[in-house]
Amino acid sequence: MRGALLSACDVMNPTDIWASDMRKPNGRKSRIGLPVLHKNKRMMTYRVFTVQLVLVVVFVFGVTVTSNPFRKRHHATLNMHKTDPPPTKAKYKGVIILTNHRSGSTFTGELFNQHEDVFYIFEPLIQARSGCGDEEDKIKILMRMLQCDLGSPEGFGSITQDAGVRQRCVSNNFCFREKSKVLCSPEFCPHGNSRSCLGCDAVDPVMASDACSKKKFVVIKVIRLCDLQNLKGLITNPKFDLKILHLVRDPRGIYHSVTAVSRKSPDGQILRVCEKVRNNLEMGQEEDWLRGKYKLVRYEDLCRIPLKMTRDIYEFTGLNMTQQIQRWVESNTNGSSTMMDARSFRVLRKMKMRRRRPKTKLKILRNLSNFRLKRTALTQSEVKLPNAVLNRIMNDPYTTTRNSTASWWKWLRTLTPQQVGYVQHKCSSTMRLLGYNLIDSSNYTSDGSEVVLKPLCNDVTIGDC
Repeated sequence: MRGALLSACDVMNPTDIWASDMRKPNGRKSRIGLPVLHKNKRMMTYRVFTVQLVLVVVFVFGVTVTSNPFRKRHHATLNMHKTDPPPTKAKYKGVIILTNHRSGSTFTGELFNQHEDVFYIFEPLIQARSGCGDEEDKIKILMRMLQCDLGSPEGFGSITQDAGVRQRCVSNNFCFREKSKVLCSPEFCPHGNSRSCLGCDAVDPVMASDACSKKKFVVIKVIRLCDLQNLKGLITNPKFDLKILHLVRDPRGIYHSVTAVSRKSPDGQILRVCEKVRNNLEMGQEEDWLRGKYKLVRYEDLCRIPLKMTRDIYEFTGLNMTQQIQRWVESNTNGSSTMMDARSFRVLRKMKMRRRRPKTKLKILRNLSNFRLKRTALTQSEVKLPNAVLNRIMNDPYTTTRNSTASWWKWLRTLTPQQVGYVQHKCSSTMRLLGYNLIDSSNYTSDGSEVVLKPLCNDVTIGDC
């Protein structure tokens, strides 16, 4: 019967390999009882192909696991649930020169304006009302400019502006653009005089913002910000690395300087200035959030030892002292005219237009018989001017060219004892706090500069210590 069954299988499917093998009862069997198909080439080929395919897949998987892209994705997957802090954006580095009217801020600001790593902005709050109002809007303007968002002055409409000042700012798209070395460069003034900043086109806000963002520091000078407390939001903001340079001056010197440029008597404002200075100084000494961020600078120290003070100021703000800055400081503090600011060139231009040439210069030119010497003298006259012209520039109240060692105590020669007594009566406490000696008739002399100033050394001051 078994033979009949096998014959039936052969008849039903004569090509069945299993049936053909089962006909060989004495053939080799596998461990599980299946026949060994040692003679079936097609099955052997299939098995070899399967083994090769598995080996290729394992090899490709191994190479992929050891490659960098996969490891990055693998580590990203593993660290997906970790709470690592996000990468911090680079901080905006800036310096705010906080000062008062006629306190030597033009010269101090120019120390920064001459540095190649600085974008300097002169009094952007000029459009604001005088006094201590609109402080929040003023801080918003400062925040925008510290981030190099130099939009048109028309965007500052939240502050009440003087019509004349607003017109001058809007016409240039920037307030006091002549005070910025960058905005008077040939790049921004291709058709005008970049030295005097005359004849220049209006500032392109986008171009100015781009130039500002390329600098390492933004330095802003303000005289219309009353309370240092209002800067706390900027100081503590992690986006900003901000330093405060509090510039002060002897109230008697402020009184003298205001009378030289204004017809109004400074009697009413001198008390407010002294109170503001004293309050801000006390805050700078006491508040922890200002530690390492605040320094007091006396204008008189900057005049007496300009190079040392400049180095100390740069060290505090993070700037490096260069040979060019050293030459500029020496030129603008010893009464020389080798490196003048834009204001000085404007004074020169007015003198040339009015044809007010000093007799000394004409005498020099007459004595020169050689035409080449005449031409050389005319060329050098723009660099080293005669004393009469130089005195005219130094006496201009808005230039930075000074004989600083003699100018800071000039008030001793011009103010009357009554005027000095009035200022000392109103500001005695502030003057003592800042190291300014009170004088009377016994020591009131025209050459007594050493009696009005004493060293001021503490943790928040930059001075001759």
